[in-house]
Amino acid sequence: RLPGQRGVSVEEAVLPLMDASLPRIAAARAWSDPRVGGRADAGRGQRIAVIDSGISARHPFFDPSGFSAPEGFPRASLRIGDQVLDYPPTQRAEYTNAKVIVARTYVNPERVDPSAGDPLAVYTPLADGVGGFHGAHVAGIAAGSGAKSNGKYVGVAPEADLYVAKVLTASGSGSMSGVMAGIEWAVLEQRVQIINLSLGGETSCDGTDALSVLVDEAVLQSGVVVCVAAGNAGPSSRTIGPPGCARYVITVGASDDSDRIATFSSRGPTSDGRIKPDLVLPGVGIVAPQAAGTQLGAIIADGYVGADGTSMASPHAAGVAALMLQANPRLTAEQVKNRMVAATVDVGALPNEQGSGRVDALQAYLQAIGETPEPEPEPEPEPAVGAFV
Repeated sequence: RLPGQRGVSVEEAVLPLMDASLPRIAAARAWSDPRVGGRADAGRGQRIAVIDSGISARHPFFDPSGFSAPEGFPRASLRIGDQVLDYPPTQRAEYTNAKVIVARTYVNPERVDPSAGDPLAVYTPLADGVGGFHGAHVAGIAAGSGAKSNGKYVGVAPEADLYVAKVLTASGSGSMSGVMAGIEWAVLEQRVQIINLSLGGETSCDGTDALSVLVDEAVLQSGVVVCVAAGNAGPSSRTIGPPGCARYVITVGASDDSDRIATFSSRGPTSDGRIKPDLVLPGVGIVAPQAAGTQLGAIIADGYVGADGTSMASPHAAGVAALMLQANPRLTAEQVKNRMVAATVDVGALPNEQGSGRVDALQAYLQAIGETPEPEPEPEPEPAVGAFV
């Protein structure tokens, strides 16, 4: 399958979903508030994990100018089963920088070829092949710096730090266990504030599958905002699979630059009757990095391509969440979701097509700082016992 499709089930393939969008969501107006400090400070100090197919750290969209990595960073490592290997400094400099401060590659030990040589030379965090296009594109939408394009192509939270877990191969395949390991790494080891998951399953679900339970625990137990692409199986109803059916994540559908719901955007309800997606964001013709050596997407400029998918919509939400937490670090993950849901424009679609509507970043920012009424919270969940404590 090509990127743009999704698939998740136990030890089965997991596939990625595949300049006008920022004005559409009023991102620059949110940046302009003195508490953000303009584009030059938008998202600063926020930690966004992209669990995907790797990243092109040397792409101009991830230029580290003006960034300063924390002490002990950047880091790059490889995990094969229970074994974790650190890349040496020469390789680490290729895979990370002061912007992309952590990179972790997950390799299924059953797929390791003993005759291929040193695993650190064979398996890298770099976005490559068919699948690699996806991770670089997604990360750029959330937090691309835009420094080398004079701000023409820029992410929603350009000053945020990126934490990258490569759980998909160059062909775009992976396993649910790898995705779950990447999530646990981001939550427990890296203590990120936001996770983007532009991947998922193809079968309607009720949120009780292992992946959906895990991401809900990340929200409830660790306070991590989790943004999930709804999927590209629309326009039929009941086409949102795991983890998009998880109750406490922000499930994101796709709209176009005229605020119409994209035909491909997966629709709800969940199999237990809940409205999903929670909201929509631009996901049609989104310009972001082209990973080296890939040919996917419509070429827009040297090193940049346009692509469609709820995969492109979800990192917009991750970037907006970074702006909200920058404005008000005291917000819980549930409050971020509730206030983002309240900061939407009704685009005239059905609830199971648009959720509450298309997010306005400025209104989300104002919700974060308490200058608009806070929506009623969801009922308190039962105490959870799980992976994140």
